[in-house]
Amino acid sequence: MVSPEQSQLSQLNRLIDEQMSNPAFGIDELCRELGISRSNLFRFVKEQTGMAPSLYIRQLRLVKARDLLENTDLRITEIAFMVGFERSQMLSKYFTEAYGKSPSDFRNRAVESDSFARVYEQDIEEDEGAPDESRPENEDLLPDVAEERIITIPHNTKPRNRYRRKTVLAVVPVLLLIIGAVAWFSPLNPFRRAIPADYSIAVLPFRNVGASDTHYFSDGVMQQIHGSLSRMENLKVISRASAMLYEKTTKAPEEIAAELHVAYLLEGQVLQAGHRVTLSVELILAGENRTIWSNTYEGDEQHIFDFMGQVSSQIAAELNQKLSQTTRLELKQAPTQNMAAYNEYLKGQYLLRNRSEEGIRGSLLNFDRALALDPGYADAHAGKALAHFLLVAEGINESRQTKLLAEKEALDAIRLDARNAQAYLILAKLYQAQGKWEQAKTTFQIALQYSPNDALINYSLGLLLRTIGQVDRAIDYSTKAYALDPLLPVILMGHVGNLISAGQYEEAEKLVQEGNRLHKQVANWYWTTAAYYFARDQFALSIQELDKGLALAPASKYFIYRKAITRARMGQPAETLAILDTLPDVVENYAYRAELYAGLQDKDHCLAYLEKGLTTEQIPVYLKVTPLFSFLHGDPRFRQILTRAGLDGPVSMPEKANLVK
Repeated sequence: MVSPEQSQLSQLNRLIDEQMSNPAFGIDELCRELGISRSNLFRFVKEQTGMAPSLYIRQLRLVKARDLLENTDLRITEIAFMVGFERSQMLSKYFTEAYGKSPSDFRNRAVESDSFARVYEQDIEEDEGAPDESRPENEDLLPDVAEERIITIPHNTKPRNRYRRKTVLAVVPVLLLIIGAVAWFSPLNPFRRAIPADYSIAVLPFRNVGASDTHYFSDGVMQQIHGSLSRMENLKVISRASAMLYEKTTKAPEEIAAELHVAYLLEGQVLQAGHRVTLSVELILAGENRTIWSNTYEGDEQHIFDFMGQVSSQIAAELNQKLSQTTRLELKQAPTQNMAAYNEYLKGQYLLRNRSEEGIRGSLLNFDRALALDPGYADAHAGKALAHFLLVAEGINESRQTKLLAEKEALDAIRLDARNAQAYLILAKLYQAQGKWEQAKTTFQIALQYSPNDALINYSLGLLLRTIGQVDRAIDYSTKAYALDPLLPVILMGHVGNLISAGQYEEAEKLVQEGNRLHKQVANWYWTTAAYYFARDQFALSIQELDKGLALAPASKYFIYRKAITRARMGQPAETLAILDTLPDVVENYAYRAELYAGLQDKDHCLAYLEKGLTTEQIPVYLKVTPLFSFLHGDPRFRQILTRAGLDGPVSMPEKANLVK
């Protein structure tokens, strides 16, 4: 049954479509046609699409323009007129902002992408399930011709390959939400407003009270509820990584809440016995150690999705969360109707927890079983995408086939579920690995649109923004990630790194002290503290921190190389020169050799290896902002390298911050 909101949105879409070629058609005309005030129109469109009405109209015009560019031979000036832009220059300006390329470049790219799609399908069909013996290792992460095939998907297009035939993205509001992610940094974006302290919760690990071999099920139920709550943009939800540290804790609720900086805790227990399931949950006001709501749900296992939706809805009500119609529908929607497929999916997710090769490969078997039972299970495709990506990220299998499979599964997940944040996260990381910065940034933003409380997405976007020199925005996102995941070392490491790049040493020092308290047994933490002292030109202290890391990871070449580099900056070049003498001059070492020469402040050799690395995508991370390469700033050869790497443009700094030396 169509809801009143859906009916009204359909009417609005129809009106815009009918007046598409009329450049004068705008908010006043919509208000007259719909019989509502400007304020009510703004509220309705904002709730349903996440955008202001004027941006909604413009993005719908751009969707139509993209459709025409892909599927007609009309000239760009004709298309501009047909979609309501008085001049083709206006279309070009807004189209480039939305899609990262001009209309003419997009049309040329679309032709290339279609050619690639046909080859790509053949590659996957021939290679799936077979060893990759014909392709060289360490190829570029995804071919260039795959660029931006999945950021936005036009409606009303004719199917042209087997992947488009699967698409379920014909619903205009969903498409506009995806495209609207390009306006993520708007001051009107509610995500960027501060969340009241009382609206914060940690979902603690649910206790499995059934057989030991059903632990995966209780873990999956907890994860599902956590994911639902994370979609509520005005609710701070602590990440699973930090919450999982309390799996077997004896700490009191108020102590846990103080460590996680939250007001509420959700505890639960799950019993799965045969085809029956019992779910018990308890919402605790931690400061008073008082239960404010609890309930027990019992029934056949196929009711578990309804139970989880009720839990999330009740918590939203208790914490005064206003849910959009879309969110309400999502809470009621089951990811699959096949419980056997759901169980296989949960087993796969459970195996991914430790990221071992055995676990990753085992998870693929479970995800495949889930898809055999339910071919339309989007989350299982996203699980496969993550598993293939982890094979690459963990250095287990970096073949081109594995990278393509990660992309393929993420694309399949999105075509089945346009709001699948995990699939967008994987795609963003794939783009980032290729140096496709704008595509990566847009895709990260889309992922956050659908899961604003995901610490990993916030953290990853922060690192990308640091890479491209937008350190002010990087700090915004790493601050959010640290608030959501205060106990995971890598989150704090990324946040401190962003602060260092921005020259915010006072704040960085405070967090260094906090990290020293929490993470003194984590080797990589000392990489961060060493970087802090290096940026301050306190090289002796940086050496001390590197020695602490080497004590925990004595074979780490990263620590060994950085120690030599730091000594070189102290006027002791012997270690660096010795490493350069023995380090093979091969592609895999170009970035290392550039860093070692940077330690020596040898401009010519450093730039030569940056140049070599640029042609093989073997350049150091954070090249644009790291203090190690600051001695090259101002050199036109360095600026040219940044430009060729797509890293040109000024460094965007927070107010009162200075670029590090």
